[in-house]
Order: sequence, then structure tokens, then C-alpha cells
Amino acid sequence: MDIEKMISKEEIEERIINLSYELNEYYKNEEVVIICILKGALIFTADLVRHLKMPLSIEFLKASSYRDKTYSDGIVEVKSDIKQSLNGKNILVIDDIIDTGYTLEKVINILKQDNPKSIKLCTLFNKQERREVSISADFYGFDIPNEFIIGYGLDYDEKYRNLPYIGKVKQIKK
Repeated sequence: MDIEKMISKEEIEERIINLSYELNEYYKNEEVVIICILKGALIFTADLVRHLKMPLSIEFLKASSYRDKTYSDGIVEVKSDIKQSLNGKNILVIDDIIDTGYTLEKVINILKQDNPKSIKLCTLFNKQERREVSISADFYGFDIPNEFIIGYGLDYDEKYRNLPYIGKVKQIKK
């Protein structure tokens, strides 16, 4: 695979610290339930929550719309393992990337059924030009162009999640 570095490890770390300031200011000392969207947001979530000051708990949802492709086909699979009631609570959904928006739209619709106090979205990467539904991040790290990216939790066929930087895939060798 031919990969071109787009965003360095240091740039990611700096942006995560700045996002944590924004989130700490927004929530003050209110309790928050973090919903990490697996698998891509795991690394981002782990690094971000270390900087958060408010009381929080962490839950996980597994969502996928890419499967083994380099694009989302709009068919979203969501598996929930949330044990606690979300009724009346502040929810912060953390995902790696908003692309078409289908995944987060479905996740939000599922979470609304529990009548939370609020639902906010935080994503590391915002790919606005690919958006096909009306959804946007309340907090995000980077606007990125319509490129297929890997690293820092994002994968191609379950590989490359461990890269400490974001790389643009220039060519996929079959």
C-alpha cells in the first residue's frame, strides 16, 4: 500500500489537548457518558478522556458502514453493549470520522430512544464534502478532504490502525 503522511502524531496530540479544553469548558463539572464508537474511535477516545476533568463513564457501541471497502455504502450495522440507562444524562458520542454521516445518524437515533438530557458529537476527522445526511460534529479535530485515510485507529481491512499518524492512501495494491 502506498501511503502519504497527512497529519503527524504531534499535530494529533496538540489538537486532542485543544479539544479537551473545549469539552472541559462546555461541560464544566457536569457528568457525561462517553459513547465510544468501535473500533476506529478507541485510540482517539482513550487519548482524549485522559485530559477530561468532568465526571464521566465510558460505554461502547460497535458500528460499521465500510466493512472491507474504502467507502461507506450507507448500510450501517450497530451493536450496543450499553449497560446503564441514558435517561436524563449528557451523552458525548466519540467517533473517529464523519464521512457520509449515515453511521452517526443511526447511532443518534438509537440513543435518542433513551431520552438523554443532551447528545453531542465529537469526531477527530470531519470529511464534510462526503456528507449525505444532515449531521455535523459539535466538536472536531480536523477538516479533511475526500481522501481515504488510515492510522490512529482508522483502518483498511482491519490493518494500519496502529500507525501513530494519519496517512492518505495513494494506492491500494491488490
